[in-house]
Amino acid sequence: NRSEGRPKSHYLQQSLTLLSAVHSATEPDGAVDASIARLRSRMGLPDVDRFAQSALSDPTLAGADLSDAIFSLADARFRQGRYQEAIVVLEPLWKFRRSSMPWLLRAQCEEVLDNEAATEQALLNAVRIEPRLWRIHQKLAEFYHHRGDERRARYHEARAVP
Repeated sequence: NRSEGRPKSHYLQQSLTLLSAVHSATEPDGAVDASIARLRSRMGLPDVDRFAQSALSDPTLAGADLSDAIFSLADARFRQGRYQEAIVVLEPLWKFRRSSMPWLLRAQCEEVLDNEAATEQALLNAVRIEPRLWRIHQKLAEFYHHRGDERRARYHEARAVP
């Protein structure tokens, strides 16, 4: 097997190289730009927002590509310290994508903005969608410990098992 021993980052870089070549050689394509934005975000590279916005300017963009572009743009805003903007960008995802990830990103934004009630609600929404993700329960346990609600903290600690 030729893939043995190669780190995941190698394949991410290879994917980015191939998609960048497609991007340069063709007319603008929202799906390609959304994929580039997603990869650049995962790799911690700059220009995520440029590719995400380019993808979002494609009126035919839909489904997973649209979700990826929105999430990538929101994540870029979060990394830039533009937390309120990230929350606004995420708004459409709550209507058409059932995933815990946008809710977790919103929880992070709300936490930085010191919005305790909104942080709690975002975490609870995330755990309702994916109750088996132990990291969400861990975040809720930490949240409730911080608030002094030991009963709820213990409840989530018991579920925060990897």
